[in-house]
Amino acid sequence: MNIVIDNLTVRYPKQDVAALSIKHLVIPEGIVAVIGENGAGKSTFFKTMQGFIIPVSGTITTSKEGKHFTSAQVFQSEQAFDYATVVEWVEFQGLLRGVSLSKNDISTCLENAQLTGREKVLVSKLSGGQQRKLNLLCAAFGNPDLLILDEPTTGLDQEARKEYWATVTDYHKSHESTLLFSSHYMDEVEENADQVILLKKGEVIKTGTPKELIDNLGLEYVALAPKSLASKFSAGSERMIEEADHLTIYISDSARFFSHYGNVEDLILSGVQLRKPNMSDVYSLHYKEAE
Repeated sequence: MNIVIDNLTVRYPKQDVAALSIKHLVIPEGIVAVIGENGAGKSTFFKTMQGFIIPVSGTITTSKEGKHFTSAQVFQSEQAFDYATVVEWVEFQGLLRGVSLSKNDISTCLENAQLTGREKVLVSKLSGGQQRKLNLLCAAFGNPDLLILDEPTTGLDQEARKEYWATVTDYHKSHESTLLFSSHYMDEVEENADQVILLKKGEVIKTGTPKELIDNLGLEYVALAPKSLASKFSAGSERMIEEADHLTIYISDSARFFSHYGNVEDLILSGVQLRKPNMSDVYSLHYKEAE
């Protein structure tokens, strides 16, 4: 089931510029990333999708006529963590969502969260990654059509992030639903998203699979160079962004680039690193380059 948005406008009181303005967008079933700089409209988008914000105009419907969709959001933390044990938290989440949980349902939830045997542990004593996985599985009670994950891995280390996404993938394999997530980690967007929505100033500027978005950049390589070489590369026609501690140079014609600046071996000796383009470049070229 696709979710279809048409002529959607969201405007906050006393603000002339719309916080969200989407002419047409189809959100497919699957894992869909929503990316953009701070203030791009991601949180407004998520709140509107759940009905917490009423748009000035426009519609959010489904591809199935007469079918309404249910939604739930996964939060990074909860104040109740300070007082509830793991099993109490699971039972409470079931009541909150109007779902009658059997002992088997609870056992399955804890098993999937890798918390079997820790039923009486306070949720506040779990690691951040364990809390996030538990929240994800509890939000899935009742099988919502749309599950929203707002920067779900912020603050987690690399291993905890991998474990979290393994849980998301396992959940998605057994549920026909749409998972919308936001993230500033472009590596997890590239690895986990079936589709990507790029928001900028409340508007959708690009959509596509990670591969489509990367391919559409038209790049052969990306070079990372010391800032001391800025004068050398600034004279060329390549797109270049100055980062905090290096230069990022986008190479669309590698033959011309190497003939102008030297062969790969010489460039590497001068401190230049070469790699293939990725989702970080999609993000940078749509946001940083415009700054």
